[in-house]
Amino acid sequence: MHRQLFTVNAMSMQHSRPSISGKSRVRTGCRTCKVRRIKCDEARPSCQKCSSTGRRCEGYGIWGGQRSMESSHLASSRPSLKSNISTGPLHSLNDHDQACFSWFRHRTVGKLPGIFRTCFWDDLVLRACFEEPAVLHAALALGSVHKVGNSGCSMQLDDSHLPGDSEKFTLKHYNIAIRHMQPCLWSNSKTSLRITLIISMMFTCMEFLLGHYRTGEVHLKHGTKLMASLISPGDSAIDLETPRDAVDVELLEAFATMNLNCFLLGRGTLGMYRTLQSFDTQPLQAMFESMAQARKNLDWVLADTIRLTQRRHAMAMTNSSDANPPNDWVHHQRRIQTQLASWDKVFKVSRVSLIAQMGFGGQIAYLHLRLFHTMTSIMAATCLHPRGEMAFDAHTANFEAIIAQSQVFHDTIFATDFANTRLEHIQNATSFTADRGWIAPLYFTAIKCRVSHIRRQAIQLLGSTASREGLWDAEVVASVAQEIVRLEENPSCVPVIHPKDVAPDLADLSHELKRRVVPEERRISQVEVLLPNGAGDRIRIKIYRPEKGIRAKVFVREQDPTTGIWNSMDVDKSWSPKQSLQQHIICPS
Repeated sequence: MHRQLFTVNAMSMQHSRPSISGKSRVRTGCRTCKVRRIKCDEARPSCQKCSSTGRRCEGYGIWGGQRSMESSHLASSRPSLKSNISTGPLHSLNDHDQACFSWFRHRTVGKLPGIFRTCFWDDLVLRACFEEPAVLHAALALGSVHKVGNSGCSMQLDDSHLPGDSEKFTLKHYNIAIRHMQPCLWSNSKTSLRITLIISMMFTCMEFLLGHYRTGEVHLKHGTKLMASLISPGDSAIDLETPRDAVDVELLEAFATMNLNCFLLGRGTLGMYRTLQSFDTQPLQAMFESMAQARKNLDWVLADTIRLTQRRHAMAMTNSSDANPPNDWVHHQRRIQTQLASWDKVFKVSRVSLIAQMGFGGQIAYLHLRLFHTMTSIMAATCLHPRGEMAFDAHTANFEAIIAQSQVFHDTIFATDFANTRLEHIQNATSFTADRGWIAPLYFTAIKCRVSHIRRQAIQLLGSTASREGLWDAEVVASVAQEIVRLEENPSCVPVIHPKDVAPDLADLSHELKRRVVPEERRISQVEVLLPNGAGDRIRIKIYRPEKGIRAKVFVREQDPTTGIWNSMDVDKSWSPKQSLQQHIICPS
């Protein structure tokens, strides 16, 4: 049985621009806040502005209609299965299908977003399941893959073996979803495009969950192109004065967040985040109204930092690696650092209220944002530094903070009693979430901190759980980080530490090794990762090593999945544009 690959041609989709109803900009938010003409905090499933004043939050709707949420509580805001089963596409499902949808509705949707719940999963996807057969069957395929993975088994949707019952079920609904979606691909209506975008994100998550990372990237890439055509039909510029439907903003947020998470690993694009940021130009307030708002503001700064780093790397690849950046880049860097300091100040002031507001997940969300603020601060301080990779040596204290924060993050998750709560799933060691967690900061520490025992602690923490966060696979990046450490340090002096070792045995590291500085000429500035596309597939990395006064030296390494040994490969033959999809940067310096 062959699995179909859903691809779409974004350029062939023609959509008309929404009519402009007025000159004033309309902010996103719930309908209640729009009627009251106040800024909505956009908390999900109901905003805090409404909840705190006893008002009914009218929600964010679906397809731009006047559908409202039933309650401010998440459980009651979701559609009722009993009340919809006789009228929507659910009425045709058999008992097995209904059981799978129940799993998707109550387990998958609660798990994929991680700590930060989103309206995309909690409201938009679920409502679409009750109205659109294509979305419903995509949900059944995704729910099936998630359920099998949660049981500790693996699913392989390829031609290498005969499919079992679970594989057959998944393939069946995967193909039915594609069949129902075909009319949407030829329609120029907004509703059709929105349906296609929802399914594109669901298929992206399904492929990542299966470990088909490159296939998932294809889904994300095509979905991102379609998203661009939704917010800016044709080749016209984005009109910031045009009112934005809440559904479009929710879709944009979903694709922007997934792309930012992927871009941290050298994949995806930051274009969606730039567009999303342009829709909300409100200055930083004295206090954050929600963890979601705090995260949104930090993500904007993170995206800006990565974008500036990308420009610096592009300059190093076309000129000598020690060329000075333009003055406007330096001013941009200072603005970023000022924004990070301001964010940190507001976040500290808001800490108590934000943690209390989120309940069970408040402390974990706080630690998550603290981790990414520390990482972003290092990136911002070093991205234009004239000393290049040597600049990271001045940030040892921050790298130590990432290790300490990660350990607290880990301990808090496994020490907290999440039984019978929506966060129960996060204690599952094989847990997959579509959102980012602690892997990116630990990987960044492992390849950018040149203090031997600190980077080894990062690798060992990565190996302590089989966590996967979207495109991020802890086992894969731990293996990559080990190879980077080996290439930078003297292999004859450095003990090999397996990433699955949970506790670092620092006593085995000599005092000299702990204090040794990796020489500048051995430091690697950039690493691109060509991820595996299923079990047994090879990992390839493209490595950039700066050389004084000339362009960076580039070489490729490939890991044998059977032996775990890395070997050198010819750059031109082993890394084509089709394989890497497009040029990207990983963990910028």
